[in-house]
Amino acid sequence: MATKTGTKRNTQMKKSDNAAVYQVMAALTLLCIGLVYLRKIHKAFSTVGGMALIEPMLPAAAGICFGLCAVCIGLFIFLKKPVCQVLAPWGIFLFVMAGIAAVSMKVEYTFGFPMLYFLWAAALVQYIIYQLYGWEFFLFSLPTAAAGFLFYQFRNGLTFSAKNIIFLLVTAVILIAVILIANNAAKNKGQLVVKGKSMRLFSKRYSPFLHYLVAALWLVCIPVALLLGSLFSFYCMFAAIAVEFIAAVYYTFQLN
Repeated sequence: MATKTGTKRNTQMKKSDNAAVYQVMAALTLLCIGLVYLRKIHKAFSTVGGMALIEPMLPAAAGICFGLCAVCIGLFIFLKKPVCQVLAPWGIFLFVMAGIAAVSMKVEYTFGFPMLYFLWAAALVQYIIYQLYGWEFFLFSLPTAAAGFLFYQFRNGLTFSAKNIIFLLVTAVILIAVILIANNAAKNKGQLVVKGKSMRLFSKRYSPFLHYLVAALWLVCIPVALLLGSLFSFYCMFAAIAVEFIAAVYYTFQLN
């Protein structure tokens, strides 16, 4: 009986590992294809003829994309079929990104493309990190990526533009959420417990120290960057890259 149970667990683990590999490959493929097509759209939109052709269609394109996103959310919530549960999240992601791209191109023209490149790459890289490393590295990497992009935006000196204020608020929400999740999981032996419902995020020996540390680091650096301006933000941007790289090395060794 024990042998059968062990065999069943091993089979389930292999299926889970295979699914993760396929999803990582899909994310990498999407990452490359998306960057290539973004580059082509950027190149076409940078010309007078291309802008004249594309710009009038952007409001309708944004509306259609966000509408299709709502449809995918409905399918994910109400249809419990495996196909919908697998494909609907990808549809939500793709239509949200397409809608954001349409809005950005309408409002900022070609100036918003660096943000679009970053959002596309960062979202898929974070997904890959989650699939390969799990929640612990993901919740370390996400605030670091958000803070790094915020410093990238601040490096131009336009600190309090409307777009930067939005990014600042989003980054603050992410940092606070990481602290709250880490605190909750530390109290519940690695489980996130909300209103009696629990979800296993970390091991039973989970320590929130690194998550507290990275959140505190960026919560200190961001106000200082606002005070000291673009030069300090420039250095903080590279500090975020260094922190991400060190964390990647650390969590890779932790896998072993």
